[in-house]
Amino acid sequence: MTLKAVLFDLDNTLLDFLTMKKLASAEAARAMIAAGADFGVDADRASALLYDHYLQHGIESDDAFGTFLQKHNRRKLSYTLNQDDRILAAGINAYLRAKQHFLEPYPNVVPTLLALARRGLRLAIVTDAPRLKAWQRLHTARIADFFEAVVTSDDTGVTKPDGKPFARALDLLQVRPNECLMVGDWPARDMKGAAALGITTVFAHYGVAALPEELARTRAAEHEADHTVRDVAELVPLADRLLRPHPA
Repeated sequence: MTLKAVLFDLDNTLLDFLTMKKLASAEAARAMIAAGADFGVDADRASALLYDHYLQHGIESDDAFGTFLQKHNRRKLSYTLNQDDRILAAGINAYLRAKQHFLEPYPNVVPTLLALARRGLRLAIVTDAPRLKAWQRLHTARIADFFEAVVTSDDTGVTKPDGKPFARALDLLQVRPNECLMVGDWPARDMKGAAALGITTVFAHYGVAALPEELARTRAAEHEADHTVRDVAELVPLADRLLRPHPA
């Protein structure tokens, strides 16, 4: 192959998204308890319950706090009492403050992106996140300027492994599938979708670390990627090998 571009998934590939979610959920649970919520468990257990609720209810959901309170708060919420809003607002505000603090790129992401860009490689994001949330995360993590294209679920109306998001990114970068890498942490979405178009795939093994243990094992076992990296920095020597001319 003649390597010209690298596509990246965003959450749990460039950003340590689930660790942020776990830490922010802990801050939110403690704030809701302080505001009067009664979950019948201590703060640590409430934090774990809220994090698990996010994973099951939908990691991008906007109503996670409300549905969590309805399910676990012993004071059933009617959304008509000031006390209900007080608890809900305390949790949301604590979560948002923590999110800004804890959302960071994985170690070595910035040096790796710099190294790839200096080699003349074009970089893009292909994510299932909604457009605005994706851009918010990129700017919060201070890596938005590295990418020539950002393809989100809003841009194609479908999510991975559908081929449309990958094809859109290739079109925006003006590269062919065999000139591109796709780096992602979710084999059933990132690897399967990219491979179907002929894109060389790279499994970001490090991205499953914050998942529940059984799910992490499943993700790591199910991948059939062309390459595996256990640290994002390993992409640089991989790119160098693929950029090196092959002997005739």
